[in-house]
Amino acid sequence: MKIKDDAGRKLRSATAGRAKWKQCVAEHQGTIRYLRVRVRDLEQSRAFWKQRAGKTNQVQDGPCAVSAIELNVIEQPTILVAAAAAQVDPCSVGEF
Repeated sequence: MKIKDDAGRKLRSATAGRAKWKQCVAEHQGTIRYLRVRVRDLEQSRAFWKQRAGKTNQVQDGPCAVSAIELNVIEQPTILVAAAAAQVDPCSVGEF
């Protein structure tokens, strides 16, 4: 009887150890999957903002940079001309 008890105990111990090992592996795989998705999303976001920043043409007039998109230079080129004629600070172009 003692042999059967020892074998049963070893089998239960091995089964419990295997279940615990599988649980730990599943948790680690979930963490790895989460981090891979996060890195992928951050890379996509970075590429998007990099592309968007490349599309904006920065105009340096004085102490501040005003993007061409914010000023709508393409649609309303008279704003810069009016600002230059009035000798207005380029940072306050949108205020008048």
